[in-house]
Amino acid sequence: MRLLANLKTLVVMAVAVAGIASRSDAGPIPTGLNPGDLFRLVFVTSTTTDATSPDISYYNSFVTNVADAVPELLALNATWTVIGSTSAVSAATNIGVTNSGIYRLDGLEVAAGTAALWNTYNTPLMNPPYINQLGDLQAGYVWTGTSPVGTRYD
Repeated sequence: MRLLANLKTLVVMAVAVAGIASRSDAGPIPTGLNPGDLFRLVFVTSTTTDATSPDISYYNSFVTNVADAVPELLALNATWTVIGSTSAVSAATNIGVTNSGIYRLDGLEVAAGTAALWNTYNTPLMNPPYINQLGDLQAGYVWTGTSPVGTRYD
């Protein structure tokens, strides 16, 4: 897939905005964490949506529906938000600030928190977030309308 300036299809990344208190019935705990530690999960959706709405809640609902279609993710009872920007809301604002680690669904750490997520000009992500909601590699460009510092692309 080529990233074009007029791209109108959005492949989105989602993160559990409130963090998830790990517990034995919530699935595997990412490496290096203990029961009770807070963390966020990130995945790339395996499906796309048109990037035409200025309403961030449309994209938050989209990623929630994708996540909730997977029984293991639904069981987490997490709040899913898009790591994406619209003309009115930046991704950094939409997902909020955390010092909790951000992990892919396969347990590999992506970033130590949102400050590291938005600092990729200086420090690359620990692991690219290219795992979809089913745990499969989701290769290709991910268009989120977001710059590496968390603001919308103009």
